[in-house]
Amino acid sequence: MAPRMIGADKLIDPAHVRHIVVSPRTRAQVTAKLLFEKDMPPECSWETDPDIAEWDYGAYEGLLTKEIRAKHPGWEIWRDGCPPGNGTPGETPEQMSDRVDRVIARIRELHAQAESAPDDEVDYADVILFSHGHFTRSFIARWCQLPIAAGYNFSSDAGGLAVLGYQHMSLKEPSLLGLNWYTEYQMKTVR
Repeated sequence: MAPRMIGADKLIDPAHVRHIVVSPRTRAQVTAKLLFEKDMPPECSWETDPDIAEWDYGAYEGLLTKEIRAKHPGWEIWRDGCPPGNGTPGETPEQMSDRVDRVIARIRELHAQAESAPDDEVDYADVILFSHGHFTRSFIARWCQLPIAAGYNFSSDAGGLAVLGYQHMSLKEPSLLGLNWYTEYQMKTVR
């Protein structure tokens, strides 16, 4: 997939990427390294950030939604969160929202700095996150200034790209520009 999406004038242009942020979980680390093994952005910081780890499922770690609902009918992660257990504290929707908002604030600061650069110093500020399903859905909702529960309405396929940015090149108009690009489903529908 990397050759289809990475390169000059492609969805991910390494010359425009300034920051890569990766969840500490192994799957995200491996995906990030595989994606950029041949096209590492030349002017880019790379960091592992626990703030973009998956939702802390606590007592529900490893359980399917139907197994949780068998014990707790009507349970919704977006409303009820996850209680402590399995050696982790779990996470409420409010805690997840706060964590996502911290990440968004850092990204918006990078974008504001790039926007204020002198015109003769065009500075790109593309940021790429490698994370997980519930985090991505939460991030999309909060990026678009929606309550975290709106994450329920987004489907984030494994290995797919979500592209977020701004309408009218205005930092005051954050929006979702594309979702699930380069997933198996998306690739089948465009053939």
